Amino acid sequence: MKVEVNSERKYHIRWKRIRREGKIKSKNNKNKKIKLTDTECIISFISDNKELSDKYIFVSGGKAFQNPIDNYSKAIGRKISLTRALKYFDGKEERKKFWEKYIEECRLV
Repeated sequence: MKVEVNSERKYHIRWKRIRREGKIKSKNNKNKKIKLTDTECIISFISDNKELSDKYIFVSGGKAFQNPIDNYSKAIGRKISLTRALKYFDGKEERKKFWEKYIEECRLV
């Protein structure tokens, strides 16, 4: 997903699902292994500089961790990870543009 904050600054947002194993206590007090899915949001600045080897420059990231007692939700994981990634942006207007673009494109609200 691409977000244009103003004519000079353009950002790219992407999400990754990360699989991991967790433990939960079963009824007979034994630890049971379960698979959990975490969500990571990565915000990168899109550079127009042709001299750079990479077009995307990492700006910030945020993670949402699935609790072992909860069911996985793509929408909730994306919202939490985006919220945590946007904490590094100072301006309210910048964060507002990210959320408007998210609501417009993802429709997972």
